[in-house]
Amino acid sequence: MPKRVKHPIKPESLYQKGESFHFTAHYLNQQPMEVLGPAGFAFVTCMAFACEVYLKVLAFIETGRQPLETHHLWFLFEELPPEMREAIDREWTTKCLEGLQVRSNHPDIPAELKRSPQSFRQAMEQSSRAFVDWRYGDSDGKVMAFHMIGLAPILRAMILERKPEWRKSMKRKAAYPAT
Repeated sequence: MPKRVKHPIKPESLYQKGESFHFTAHYLNQQPMEVLGPAGFAFVTCMAFACEVYLKVLAFIETGRQPLETHHLWFLFEELPPEMREAIDREWTTKCLEGLQVRSNHPDIPAELKRSPQSFRQAMEQSSRAFVDWRYGDSDGKVMAFHMIGLAPILRAMILERKPEWRKSMKRKAAYPAT
């Protein structure tokens, strides 16, 4: 199990960092495929890091403990209280699972990616190391997939339910992805 971050975190500041990565991923995702293609690694890296930061903030809000010093989404997810994990699983399954299964049938998807996860847990386990795996773009021959694209808005909404004043604290007034 990873160690805890040693220095005290400032949850609102950390949340704002997550916002910047989430916003950047959202911006990249709005680009035409010929632009996003080369930026695909940046998109996944930003989205995975936004999920990581949001999980750390949620865990801190809910438990008061310093976050784990890890990029692994599964370890961070396990830090959340059971009822919150169940709520995230339920919402992600409702909003995202069917889309993964439909997308996996698209003719342009490589055969090795056709097997989409059948549950939140499978998707999370397969995507847990996305920030580590995608940031340098070196897959060592393994097939890389990130199934947690829809997770960041879910986590963001949960944070803002608990800290609505943080919505007003954002200095940037740009268009933002819906939660």
